[in-house]
Amino acid sequence: MIGVAVAGTAVFIWPSKTAAYGLPKATLVSLAALGILVLFVARWVICRRAEIPSAPVLWAAGLVVAFMAIAAVTSNTPLVAVMGSARPTGLTSYIGYLILAMAAASSFRYQGFGRLVEAAGIAVAVIGLYGLAQAAGWQPIPFGILTAPVFSTLGNANFLSGWLAVTAPLLIWLLFRQARPAARCALAGLLALSLVVIVASRSFQGIPALLAGCVLPLGLWLFEGRRRRALGGGGFSGPTLAAAGALAVIAGVAGATLLPASPISGGLAPRLDYWSAAVRVLGDNHVTGIGSDTFSQFYPSYYRSVSGVPYESTDNPHNVPLDMFVSGGVLLGSAYLAMLLLTGGTLWRGLRRLEGPDRHLLAATGGAWVAYQVQSIVSIDVPPLAVFHWVLTGAIVAQAGGVTILTIGKPKDARTTRAERRRGDIGDRVGRSGAVAIGMLTVLSLVAAWNLLRPMRAVAAADRSEDRIEAGDPQGALESAARATSLAPWQARNWFLQGRALERLGENREARQAAERAAELAPGNPGYLLVVAELAQRANDESALKWFERAYEADPQDARVTPSFARALILFGMSEEALSILEQAIARAPTAELWGLKGRLHALDGRTDLAIRAYEKALALDPAHAEANAYLRR
Repeated sequence: MIGVAVAGTAVFIWPSKTAAYGLPKATLVSLAALGILVLFVARWVICRRAEIPSAPVLWAAGLVVAFMAIAAVTSNTPLVAVMGSARPTGLTSYIGYLILAMAAASSFRYQGFGRLVEAAGIAVAVIGLYGLAQAAGWQPIPFGILTAPVFSTLGNANFLSGWLAVTAPLLIWLLFRQARPAARCALAGLLALSLVVIVASRSFQGIPALLAGCVLPLGLWLFEGRRRRALGGGGFSGPTLAAAGALAVIAGVAGATLLPASPISGGLAPRLDYWSAAVRVLGDNHVTGIGSDTFSQFYPSYYRSVSGVPYESTDNPHNVPLDMFVSGGVLLGSAYLAMLLLTGGTLWRGLRRLEGPDRHLLAATGGAWVAYQVQSIVSIDVPPLAVFHWVLTGAIVAQAGGVTILTIGKPKDARTTRAERRRGDIGDRVGRSGAVAIGMLTVLSLVAAWNLLRPMRAVAAADRSEDRIEAGDPQGALESAARATSLAPWQARNWFLQGRALERLGENREARQAAERAAELAPGNPGYLLVVAELAQRANDESALKWFERAYEADPQDARVTPSFARALILFGMSEEALSILEQAIARAPTAELWGLKGRLHALDGRTDLAIRAYEKALALDPAHAEANAYLRR
């Protein structure tokens, strides 16, 4: 189940217009977590025994989920905070991560981590070859949102480079423990493929994360035995490795700047705007935060340019620790930092205590964990990366010997012979009541799995609704949209599509109600607010102006919002207010539409000279501007 979550989330994609990469991966995490819970209960039914791992790191991880739940309850949109939106990074995903981390802490005390690394290696081969094909100009599976030339099955170049960087230290460990030359050559090829794809992705966090992650396993290898004596070194030197890791990050950033058409300035500059807005959001919501996966509702109104680059909308601060503080305030952010510090301390103590192969394994696991932390400074906690992080956290606790197993119950008898493990003996131990319990558990698990697939089924219905609207079938579109809203009522897009279909059918009042529901679920989305405003204006409702104003307050940077709000103000005779927002918008980013509206405003107020100047500005930007040409001809 852990292997399905780690390797499967990296590879699994699904043909969808809007949810090809994030949602199917999050669903796979939930299904794997459900499978672990089912096995846990089944073991109790069969053996009357349950084992629960306990460690300070796991307690801190539990607090992360608990404080995230508090933040979700206090959020403006609790359903979105719980279920997540487009990424998705809501509370339900982190419950799955916690279950997987606890399973890793319990399972990897013995054996099995090598199998997980092998599964990750197979995923690296699939992801790397796909990325290599994209770098060569071939898109094998052309669906989803194409964000960059090279993004593979991760859906984003940044996530691709970060995930490959996290796997590199584990592949190095697997390489060192192989005796067969063919296996070593294959693993060396995988590492080379990872590096090539990271460079081809032109994502700057991959190189420093890879270098920092590889310092620990390679440095430990150099510090041992004859190699250590040849280098004139002593024993294990933590400060030396830490300094080497810092230098590796610096070298990686410097190396990334040397890439052709370096992405450093283009990728880092917008993040400065994201981080500055996130700090201001945290200042206004410092105790319990705003709820997971809701940053897009706040960013436009908190945006202030500090980088000098054009405005870009975002739904995440692109910094995982900062996102934790914003999502859940000081409570969640402190719990997350405590989890990181406790994991680092456990790793440090384990490296000093262990020897031989166990130490090498812990060093590789710790190196992967370090690589995740480096890339997380500029990235998002999407399912493939987040589940890897939490599983690595559990694995570090298990491998370092920092976990205590709490046993609940005991077997019915003390027999440990091979015979008792045969199917007949297990059946005898379970008994008739146990068999009934196992049957009920199977049914309940299937029902739960079907419900976990609801978000994906809702997206499929929403995609069908869009297709039917484009095909001119509003009734069919309405049926599909209604199906989507019944399956996932927390998704604003589903209600918006239902409103569009109702509008096409002439049901404007019902369409407005559906659009208002979409605006409630995504109050920071100006597109939904504009639709409500236009429907209210069509019904001659005086509240239309308030909806236009809400859209403007939600995102004054949106190119659709300011002209619509200005037209509404002009229509309601509020010339001074319209002129003020037009001048602000023109100062930010002048367009022919904005100059044309300014010219219309001056013309309506009798300021002919000013109207002529404004229309001439509009024609300079768009010689085909119809209103400006008509006015100037008159």
